[in-house]
Amino acid sequence: MFPNRFADAAGPSGGGPARDHCRCVGDWEEVPPAVYFHGERHDTEAAGWQHLLALIDEAVADGRTVFKPFVELSSSERQQIVTLPPTIAKLTAVKRLVLYGTNLVRIPPEIGAMTSLEFFDPYTSYRLHWYPYELTRCAKLVDSRVSTRALYGNFKFRPPFPTLRPVTKAGEADFGALDPAV
Repeated sequence: MFPNRFADAAGPSGGGPARDHCRCVGDWEEVPPAVYFHGERHDTEAAGWQHLLALIDEAVADGRTVFKPFVELSSSERQQIVTLPPTIAKLTAVKRLVLYGTNLVRIPPEIGAMTSLEFFDPYTSYRLHWYPYELTRCAKLVDSRVSTRALYGNFKFRPPFPTLRPVTKAGEADFGALDPAV
């Protein structure tokens, strides 16, 4: 029998699912005609969001170097989290950010302020199809564990490139429609 090497990264199981299933990229049996980015907004009044904010404040206060917030959330709270709060910018002492198996669809650009980040682990967060450019500002980032199959497919399956909006002039653009916000 093989041990579960990721048991300490996923958090406690509960009565329901801890994340939603993502079929927007498809799989080897079913290739969707188009791929879309998840646009749902985050409920900032949800218990999971409030608990995550408290965990970030706690990590900032004690200066921890490893941050595994989803381990400390219940499965229902984990399912409520679709984006990280902008306050992750305060996690300047964190070297390892573990987001294993989450329901995340977005990482905020504030991740670029995590100046000590060395290891980024969003592995098996299958609804997370892109990463913010600001991740490149984490100068100490030298390692990550990312599911490239979830992002790009594999030899059996190649999802189509996401549909982009048509090019518009700046004066005609609806910039409010670009960002689903929190």
